[in-house]
Amino acid sequence: MRLVVQKVSQAAVTSVAEGAAAETAEIGRGFCALVGFEKDDTISDCQSMSSQLLKLRIFPEAPSETGPGRVYAANLGDVQQDLLLVSQFTLNATLKSGRPSFHRAMGPTNAGPLFEEFIKLCREGLRERGCEVKSGIFGSYMQLHLVNDGPFTICLTCKDGKCSTW
Repeated sequence: MRLVVQKVSQAAVTSVAEGAAAETAEIGRGFCALVGFEKDDTISDCQSMSSQLLKLRIFPEAPSETGPGRVYAANLGDVQQDLLLVSQFTLNATLKSGRPSFHRAMGPTNAGPLFEEFIKLCREGLRERGCEVKSGIFGSYMQLHLVNDGPFTICLTCKDGKCSTW
């Protein structure tokens, strides 16, 4: 499982599913995360990755009487910001003769339910913190608009329940 996490001041994804009207999901400040599943990813990977994502401390703590806050001290819930999740199988591409191959990517039949589970886990983790979790429609054509804040981007991977950067 792979995530590209970007700190944003705003982000919106418009999804156009076949035979349906376009739908837009948008957030203000927070994270926009591109989510890609590999063939052998599991719910355990979703659980580990959602935990890692929600614990990611890239926000400064509030200044106090004793001085400025530490730079990387607060997570998404601490600062009550939102999360936009966008499925993107191309995160698992490999190149052969300059052409992308997606043989490592999980097919839509299995990736769709895992993406929904990942959304659910993130919502459960942020619900009581006053944060919203929104997403694009899995498997649809999407247009993503965002304003990076920083910019600040971190790439995460999770395999067999162990998460790291890549």
